[in-house]
Amino acid sequence: MNPDQFERIEASEQADFMLGTTRFDHHRIIPGEIVHTIRADNTPILYIIRPDARYQNDPFFAESPFRRSAQTRTQQSNRTGTDKSVGGTTGTATAPE
Repeated sequence: MNPDQFERIEASEQADFMLGTTRFDHHRIIPGEIVHTIRADNTPILYIIRPDARYQNDPFFAESPFRRSAQTRTQQSNRTGTDKSVGGTTGTATAPE
């Protein structure tokens, strides 16, 4: 990513966009509006999502077992004061003002 145009942030819910790969359902961890889908041979491999809590009950996001696992890890880290929320191949970015 061009650092003049994008900034990587850790708090996925505060990002303007989230880049989520389909591996381990990372594209379904943070609910929001699906802005674009990248496909290879008509198979989705990357989703660009604008985080939005109004989508949290959308079946696309709500039915992911990995989302429930990520939420559990986030709740545990909030209780212990450590930040072990969403990581791995999920990327978030905000556009600079």
